[in-house]
Amino acid sequence: MSSYTRIVNKSSFYIPSLVVGLIILGNLIIVWNTESKIPLYADNPPFRLDDYTRSFRISSESKLLHLLDEDLSTQWKKLGEGTPSADFDVELSLTHLWDGNLYATKNWDSLDLEFCSEQKTRFEVILREAINVDKELRLPDDEIFYSEVIQAKTGDKVSIDLKKLKDLPNRTDYPEGIYIVVLRGKVLESKSVPACLQSIKVNL
Repeated sequence: MSSYTRIVNKSSFYIPSLVVGLIILGNLIIVWNTESKIPLYADNPPFRLDDYTRSFRISSESKLLHLLDEDLSTQWKKLGEGTPSADFDVELSLTHLWDGNLYATKNWDSLDLEFCSEQKTRFEVILREAINVDKELRLPDDEIFYSEVIQAKTGDKVSIDLKKLKDLPNRTDYPEGIYIVVLRGKVLESKSVPACLQSIKVNL
């Protein structure tokens, strides 16, 4: 057998083995990364965070995710202009939770907001239809559950009552009658530039 033939035979063995090894390694990394995030998703599910002001592009210190991380050293600051109706949408939680038999309504209590600037802001709690995007070729419907203009000062903590959400009936078929709870905010006036929001916390 020539040296050339030996090289070809070794290549035909090592290259497929290397490819298989890389695939296995990649899958292990995906599994590890997913499992490491499961505890985080229990408190902060991977829902949409829409910053219509694009403030995160102006400064990496201004992210909507900071409102949910329970770290009071981080904030979201309004560094740009949003749409006429909203500066941000934060999807917070599904209204129901699977208990092994059915989708039971969560034990809703309140939504707490903490401010780091003096501002006048319109907040809306929206029930967003949890549609099956694989079957529904449309955008989900939004229903306003709560709307209020809040005048707050730096350090103020404001609580929004969500107890009426407990009146939603239990469900057996997902996503029929199940919603995503969304907080929409629009800063109307601010005594400081930029307007600043410290935290959002859902109490169940």
